[in-house]
Amino acid sequence: MQKSGKKLTGIVETPYKVDGQKLSSWETITTYNNFYEFGADKADPACNSKHFKTAPWKTKVIGECDKPGDYDLEDLLKQQALEERIYRFRCVEAWSMIVP
Repeated sequence: MQKSGKKLTGIVETPYKVDGQKLSSWETITTYNNFYEFGADKADPACNSKHFKTAPWKTKVIGECDKPGDYDLEDLLKQQALEERIYRFRCVEAWSMIVP
């Protein structure tokens, strides 16, 4: 599987490390899935979501708030400092991953 999208820049490196542990492969991270929006088999989302468009992405803020409206995800992300996070997933189904 080929990586896609643009590389994130300006990410603050996390002080938390996975000393001595190897990160999971890009393929594993991007193809294994326990969510079933794109199919009931664990491999279905990777196959069935290839044409799912994630950009441009808008969100709507409504209700009791100071600034209701439609916002572009890119505009919201520009206002935030990005921080690297490393997640360790362990499941009762006998799989685990270390994901940056």
